[in-house]
Amino acid sequence: MKAKKANCAFINLFTFCIALLTCFNTFGASKLVANKTTDTITIDGIADETSWQQANWHPINHLILGNKPSKKDFSGQFKILWDEGQLYLLVEITDDVLFDQ
Repeated sequence: MKAKKANCAFINLFTFCIALLTCFNTFGASKLVANKTTDTITIDGIADETSWQQANWHPINHLILGNKPSKKDFSGQFKILWDEGQLYLLVEITDDVLFDQ
């Protein structure tokens, strides 16, 4: 059961990331710059690699559907890095309610 939930969470995160990147480009925002990393990025929830410190934050500020929430209700930003084999997203989300459905 835990594996099914983890798989669902990954699919939701992947879908969110694709929507995020699509919206960032679609609405004529400034160009997204993804730095190439020379660090070995460890996926552990701790962004302590040097490359993350050099990457720029980009706001999550485009409405995909529904009504635009207040910053107190939802806000977010992200950074992107890449290497020859991977695209890495560091996403910081603030949300006042966790609704897992």
